[in-house]
Amino acid sequence: MTEDVASIVVDAYSAQSMNSARSKQATERILGPSDLGGCRAYLTHMLMDSPRDERQKPPWAAFIGTWVGEGLEQAYVAARPRSRSQVPIQVTLPSGRKTSGTADVIDPDLNGVLDFKSLDGNTSMEDGDPPFKNLAQIMTYLLGAIQMGLLPEDATWNLVYVDRSGAEPVPVVLSGTLDMSVIEEMEERISQAEYAAMFGEEPMRDEPISMCESFCQFFKVCRGDWQPQGLITEPAVVKAADKYLEGAALVKRGNALRDEAKAVLKGQEGNTGTAIVRWTRINGGVVPEYKRRAYDKIEVKEVR
Repeated sequence: MTEDVASIVVDAYSAQSMNSARSKQATERILGPSDLGGCRAYLTHMLMDSPRDERQKPPWAAFIGTWVGEGLEQAYVAARPRSRSQVPIQVTLPSGRKTSGTADVIDPDLNGVLDFKSLDGNTSMEDGDPPFKNLAQIMTYLLGAIQMGLLPEDATWNLVYVDRSGAEPVPVVLSGTLDMSVIEEMEERISQAEYAAMFGEEPMRDEPISMCESFCQFFKVCRGDWQPQGLITEPAVVKAADKYLEGAALVKRGNALRDEAKAVLKGQEGNTGTAIVRWTRINGGVVPEYKRRAYDKIEVKEVR
């Protein structure tokens, strides 16, 4: 009987992701720099060792992010031999809390620490406002590097956001110097999470529910059953909902095919015999006093 190669591949990268150092650290309830600035509810459930959700979706995005980051680190160090990748960092925070982690790259010639983040499109970072979790993480690395004498006090942090889709080859880089107010806010979040865990209080949630559902391993215990109540049994309605899901899947597939083809067709114009290819430049601009009409939005999602 022929084995399902696709399933073998999924199982392989899932196992590697789950056995990574970061995954083991999370399982052992060790708060590292990548956790400290995160959602207070997540931190609370980590500290309480709350039951984790069974993995529903293979960790493909995380796997890609890990390998893209490792490849970039290798390429960067090869181009700048005085830099170092995967640098162990020990840091003592103002409260006395000690934590450790691994900085992606420290470059003495750049006088800074770099952390690579891969996104499916990086234009959202062009406004210069990184997620607090990312900022707290690299600020922790920078503080530790300064404390260890690896970098001077005027060193910089650099968050390098790369587009893992391959559409945009130039990363968006956000930089700055040590800002202890970020460290202080991060420690305040940790204290609030510790208090909530100790006294069984409701922790503050810092992420939207859509983000929680997609990425948080404590989603069920934290958010509970938030799905609409009431079982729909009318055959016509059930069939319509299934058709909606099928249509959404086709749209997703169609968009993926179109994006794949668009990358190949970039710069090409002419007639293939079955299709006319033509590019038109649409200039950007601002539409003043734009008013959007009210409408009803439907959301149909597959039951997991």
